[in-house]
Amino acid sequence: MKTFQIKLAEKKTKPPVWKRCIVPGGITFSQLAVILEAIAETEVSEQYEFEFYQAGIQLREWREGEQAVRRYNFDYWCSSDTYIDDLMGREPWFTFRTGKEKEYRVTIEKCVTDEKPYPYILKQKESSDSRTWMDVEKANQELRGQFQVTYGDPDYRTFDELKQEMKTGSFGLRGAEKPVSRTERNEKSSETKLREFADLLQKHLAENRNAQERYTRNPEMAEIMSSWTKEELKSLAEDLELKGYHSLKKDILVGKIKEELLKPSVMERQMMMFSDEEITAFESVLKTTGYYPVRKDLELLEGFYNLAYAGIYNDNFAAVPDEVKKIYKKVNTPKFRKKRKRAFWMIRCLTMVIFLYVLAPISVIKEMLVKCLGEDISEEEFREIFAWIPDYQNPCVIRGEWVIYKEVLPQGLYNKIKESQGDLEYYIPEQEEILDYTGHGYPSRDTCCRKVKEFLIKRMKIEEEQTENLMQGIYSRISLGGGPSDVTEIFEEEGIIFPNETTVRDFIALLIELNNSTRMIQNRGWTPSEMTKKRPVLPEGQKPTIVPMSSLAAEQLKQASNELQQMGFTVDLDSGADEVETVFMPDGIAGHTVKGTKKIYPNDPCPCGSGKKYKKCCGKSKKG
Repeated sequence: MKTFQIKLAEKKTKPPVWKRCIVPGGITFSQLAVILEAIAETEVSEQYEFEFYQAGIQLREWREGEQAVRRYNFDYWCSSDTYIDDLMGREPWFTFRTGKEKEYRVTIEKCVTDEKPYPYILKQKESSDSRTWMDVEKANQELRGQFQVTYGDPDYRTFDELKQEMKTGSFGLRGAEKPVSRTERNEKSSETKLREFADLLQKHLAENRNAQERYTRNPEMAEIMSSWTKEELKSLAEDLELKGYHSLKKDILVGKIKEELLKPSVMERQMMMFSDEEITAFESVLKTTGYYPVRKDLELLEGFYNLAYAGIYNDNFAAVPDEVKKIYKKVNTPKFRKKRKRAFWMIRCLTMVIFLYVLAPISVIKEMLVKCLGEDISEEEFREIFAWIPDYQNPCVIRGEWVIYKEVLPQGLYNKIKESQGDLEYYIPEQEEILDYTGHGYPSRDTCCRKVKEFLIKRMKIEEEQTENLMQGIYSRISLGGGPSDVTEIFEEEGIIFPNETTVRDFIALLIELNNSTRMIQNRGWTPSEMTKKRPVLPEGQKPTIVPMSSLAAEQLKQASNELQQMGFTVDLDSGADEVETVFMPDGIAGHTVKGTKKIYPNDPCPCGSGKKYKKCCGKSKKG
């Protein structure tokens, strides 16, 4: 019997909380949802969702009258009509969301043959801070009693029907000996529909062109670059670090660039920066004498065209020069493919430095890279992979043991950021989150981001493309600590006007919610909500004591102390403050002096005049 070994890991838990399990094949996603909710020991709810990110598919229960497709770039499949075997047999992982919006990353580790016709747990890891699991033996007894699978005809019952039957005491699931999914209720997203239409149209046009032309085009690199401007050629020459190119005539410059790009070492370095999808599109053209690619493949070929490694004609016919094919055949070795995979993930991990930290120790970025690669590497190997990234494509530099975003190097800005972050540990994202951030410029799959984007499209009537740009700007400003006024500046710059005050209030409410789920640079990648959970748990009913860290905060808390006390909070205006001696000259410099004391808080400017905060200057030595 076919079964799948999976690892169910609860997201946003540190240390990680997970279970390694076996689940039977030949069942529907509705049946799998019942099983996973039991394994995850979470509240039973039919409001679950499966999301296969790389395949662009979401699976949920089908409901009459409900909009099935919720995102423009994800197809909807009915979970009670769809068997797990196909998707789980070809996809590496998926996300499982419960009704309470808890998320689990489910890694499909392997497909195995197992005689046990029921799900069971192989191993689990819990955390006293966030989750304590049921004993494995006891949990497996319950899983065996509830979910014994009997194989026969296909079973398309819904999640609710399965749970209702289990409530009557009729336990067990019916698996299919020959699982065949139904597709009548599946719906395609707008992106899929547009892509299919464009591909169909392009295929039709290509067939007509090929039938009419019946000849092959053989572009040369020099021919491709001849249509470029002198400035475009100079820009590429600068990236390639060619010397003395400024005064060269265009045809000579083209020859120099071509000679450089056809060096195996240079081609290897350039090719390392492309994704698997881009390489696949390039190799599809490379294996032919040229053809008309579909729209998506044309977009993926753009980077190769910018290096003259592929020619794209005005009618979208694409071909690879023979001279490029010859060198690529030498370059494309197993060693190179391994190297390219490492470089691909390195550039994405370095991009995450910008989003999450601005600067971080090498050990942190190495840990992130190891997660993505699925293999351990040494610090020496990390530095070697880092050196593969061309300087013009690398957003970071290494200074000693630190990886630093280049933009914060001037005036030692990175030191101030490092100081403001304190001694917080670093949040390490998963591979899935890294792809989302680097692919969109913000976490497009985050629930709060979805709400803001939907608001901009539906309430503000802003076009999809402009909304994407706005989302990047909004998230960037919030991650840097910006407030609602900083975000609304973006709309002023774009000339976007809110239609009324109600829309403004609703948008601000969404921004506050988004703020709590944004990965902040000052928190080293942790969201404000996650930071709150890290604080010590107080006894039930007890509210935390609020302590001011500056004179301004103390004044504001003093004014609001009555209201705060009515809410159950205690305000301590003296805790953490020091009394320092002061000297006053009421009659001017020539007059007498009056000595006194002044209360000073940790974040106040130091009275010695150094310009530093008191806690980082005289207050530090006093406390020491």
